Amino acid sequence: TAYKFLGENAENEFVFEEIEEVGAGVPFLFVADAELTNNEASFYLEGNSSFADATEYATVAQDQNGMQGVFDGVSVNAGCGVFWGGSFMITTVNSADYLRNVGANSGYFNGKQPKDVTAEGDYKINVYGTVDSINQIVAGDSEAPVNVYNLSGVLVRQNVKAGQATNGLAKGLYIVNGKKFFVK
Repeated sequence: TAYKFLGENAENEFVFEEIEEVGAGVPFLFVADAELTNNEASFYLEGNSSFADATEYATVAQDQNGMQGVFDGVSVNAGCGVFWGGSFMITTVNSADYLRNVGANSGYFNGKQPKDVTAEGDYKINVYGTVDSINQIVAGDSEAPVNVYNLSGVLVRQNVKAGQATNGLAKGLYIVNGKKFFVK
């Protein structure tokens, strides 16, 4: 069964809705209805069609509510959600390469999912932690001068000490020296 990703609900569950069709390049979750042979599934076009007859192609994998498809393998940042070994995991700065490397024709959760989904959905995954793709902490020179921008790209502070860059700022997401910081 194929499912599209709706987002995250208040119970920290990722909510999915069953779909009959998948558009070109659109990521989806496949859940086997029966045991697979060699952990492989085959997909077929309906009728006598072939891929040569397809009217819709995609050369760029799409993002669907924070579920990012990939055509080529990628290495994801800390804070992304991935499936590995039959389990859902959230990557960290200490995650091994095999966990952070997402294979070709696959996908991952990039942290851009809606957080207020109220739909019941047809399939759910419990999320133990926060998928936000920004939970990486990088130590640096706290005295170095940095610039602080809001998400609109507006300069909020200029040439402030890195260790004090977010002091006193309102709640929200800021870009400090090219890195994302969340102020609670």
